[in-house]
Amino acid sequence: MGKRRVRVEGLEELERKLRALPRNLESEAETATKDEAEEVYEAMRDRVPVASGTLRGAIGRRQTGPLTMEVGVFGARRAWWSALVEFGTSTRTASPFAEPSAREAEQRYPDRMAKFLNSELPPS
Repeated sequence: MGKRRVRVEGLEELERKLRALPRNLESEAETATKDEAEEVYEAMRDRVPVASGTLRGAIGRRQTGPLTMEVGVFGARRAWWSALVEFGTSTRTASPFAEPSAREAEQRYPDRMAKFLNSELPPS
């Protein structure tokens, strides 16, 4: 299945600034990111059609940086048909489970991080 990335503009600059702050702030921002990834993970698992449970079981999440998480179908060998489910075929209608979850995160995550930063950092 093709990768869908949620890109937040200015994330690299934010990571650089967080590294200059006390470690507990970076840790809290990391927690906010993990919480968002967990919501995407749960949303994908809730939306995916379940026949045998193999595709649902192949959905996972992993941390790739302080503010970077990947959520997707990681068991591609045992769940190679995930793209066929997501996008459909000529004989099967699409059952999107990843795209809607990513779209929701695109809306939620910037607000979640802004709320965290506004509560933790003094106004300039």
